[in-house]
Amino acid sequence: THLHRPWAAADPRVNPAFNSEVKAAKFFYLDKFIVLACGAKVHLYRFKLAPDDDKNDLKRLQQNVNKYKLVASYTSSSQSLTSISCSNSFLSNLVLCAGSNRSVEVLDLGSGRWARTLEGVHSRPAHSLQLHHASPYASHPQEVAFPRQTLFCFFIQNV
Repeated sequence: THLHRPWAAADPRVNPAFNSEVKAAKFFYLDKFIVLACGAKVHLYRFKLAPDDDKNDLKRLQQNVNKYKLVASYTSSSQSLTSISCSNSFLSNLVLCAGSNRSVEVLDLGSGRWARTLEGVHSRPAHSLQLHHASPYASHPQEVAFPRQTLFCFFIQNV
């Protein structure tokens, strides 16, 4: 008998299994990538979904032509990442990462390096990290609505 497992990676060398819990996942770069926080690593995945032409869900599941591939991994200086935040509504290379060591790190995916580390930004590890997202229902100055490569504003919520 054939056991169909659509969640299994075709090649474990290309898409290795995670060695710890995935803490956060975000769409990135206008839905071209998915960024994951897993352990002390940030993983960048590229994905391709099959066209939604077929109305038969069972047939589409059996075909399973959706693909994903690990593009890059970056290791944080903290023991584990607790949250990530990145913009998906405009093109930006920056990913913010909150760590268990109470730091916030800025990862520049354009250069592939950690751009900045802010040590001890809170009394305890942050549980949530959010970038400012302009509302489509209100008018904003251009520098607020489209901050481009600048880190406009972020909030750390400690739960």
